[in-house]
Amino acid sequence: MIYGHDHDYFDATAVHAEAKGFQLADYCSVSRQAIFYPWGSSTEPAGVILAYNIGQDFADAASYVAVDLHDFFGASGEGFGGGCLSTDHRYAYLPARAKNIGAGVVANTLTVRYLTSAPISESSSWESFDVAALGLASTGWVTAVEWKGYVYYTPTRYLGPNVPHGQFLRYDTTQAFTSASAWSAYDLEANVNDRATGFQSIAAHGNYIYLIPFGVGESLLVRYDTTGVFTSAASYEVIDIATLPGGENVKGPTGGLFEGHQLVLVPWRDLSLPAGQQSMSVTAKYDTMRPLSSAAAWTFFNLTGVALTAKGYQFGWRDIYGSLYFVPTANFSIGTPPPFVLWRTANPFTAATSWRAYANPTSPSSTGAAYDPATDTAWLAPYGTEGNSGLITRIRTTRQPALKSPISPVYHFLFSLGELIVASGSGSLGLTLDAHLAGRVRSEYHSRTVTRLPQPRGLRTRALTTATINGQVYAKIWGVYCRTRVTYQAEVVTGRYSSLVRRLRATAYGSVYHKTVENQADVGET
Repeated sequence: MIYGHDHDYFDATAVHAEAKGFQLADYCSVSRQAIFYPWGSSTEPAGVILAYNIGQDFADAASYVAVDLHDFFGASGEGFGGGCLSTDHRYAYLPARAKNIGAGVVANTLTVRYLTSAPISESSSWESFDVAALGLASTGWVTAVEWKGYVYYTPTRYLGPNVPHGQFLRYDTTQAFTSASAWSAYDLEANVNDRATGFQSIAAHGNYIYLIPFGVGESLLVRYDTTGVFTSAASYEVIDIATLPGGENVKGPTGGLFEGHQLVLVPWRDLSLPAGQQSMSVTAKYDTMRPLSSAAAWTFFNLTGVALTAKGYQFGWRDIYGSLYFVPTANFSIGTPPPFVLWRTANPFTAATSWRAYANPTSPSSTGAAYDPATDTAWLAPYGTEGNSGLITRIRTTRQPALKSPISPVYHFLFSLGELIVASGSGSLGLTLDAHLAGRVRSEYHSRTVTRLPQPRGLRTRALTTATINGQVYAKIWGVYCRTRVTYQAEVVTGRYSSLVRRLRATAYGSVYHKTVENQADVGET
């Protein structure tokens, strides 16, 4: 698929002077709003939450509602640790993190939630619970996830003394939010591993909750089995990612994205390094169908193989075309946010050709994004330097035409059907390309029959299916059989309508012993 991205911007401080320094954002399908959660700086926690009505003009301040949570919750209405939506989007949950009551930043113990079907600007839409009622030795949480009837809050740092802690907190959604009996906590540092502290992000899939390492140069990931007892050490498992081959530089990631059952960690920051070297570039992928401790379940890729400055990201999103995007935060070695990067998940994680990087000349440091799959639009949560930015970046995927040129553009792609174990018998393999053109083009098509595969021992091949390209496009396609893995390469050359090419999708398929597999790939311009 040939596509580009349109970026435009809106400064939320035009709505409210303190609408800046956000951490994370969500798209709510109930209210049809992009919600930006307040965070603030290390010395001035923020209290303004922002909602953008996505059906209205992005550039018009009247399309936004900004609410100062101090108006509802007094001095505790600030410094929340990001936020999350419930799986049904009925509620938004904001963890308690920090506040400044005039004597410096201290821990905040007030966690709140918002009923998304009600106006965000009305106090009746909000509830709160003071976690101090639980008598925990340490408090302070950032990010959360609602999963299987519970909201899980990520333990981070106990502000005031500013020490990391491991008080894993959860709320039972079947009970009243304001009821102390609905809340429970488990000290991971004391009961699971003394390094299980200071996290900054969380992810959930299947029966498991994943606490993603952050801390100071930390690489210890904790997994909780939700089928077990929350307060039992037997329900938890840990792995030090940095001890795995290739994982030595996976320290301080922030954000976990899922592609099917694959968990992808977003590289952010190793606080143990000198200031200018802290931005990380190695992303990790874990196959959740395999044991956590299995080295074979983990793969790694260094983003600098795509762009030398691709370091320092927080959170991200998966688009409707199957690409994972990392949100650019800060590359401290160059003093600016890194380029945008995305992984086309139909292609191998460890191949540089599976990734794309493009320049980020205008967007400020951002921390997460709200994404609406219906419009294929993302809104990045602005942070800036020490929470000084309210400049929201909107990203929309576009069908990008090839550049007009006397020489027709050439596109290449390479991807695999996966492992096809072949011993004897017959099988068939093929590849189809579909090009969708914009504007008026003739309905005629050109076709070529692709070449036969080399005859591998034990596999009887027949002529591969015809690759048909609509419009003025033709293809040269060849297949290569590599032991048990079948790989396709294609070179696509556009004709005189090249300036109108909008989308190109390739589908490979094969059948061996009545087992059919199919894979699609995006095509990138070279």
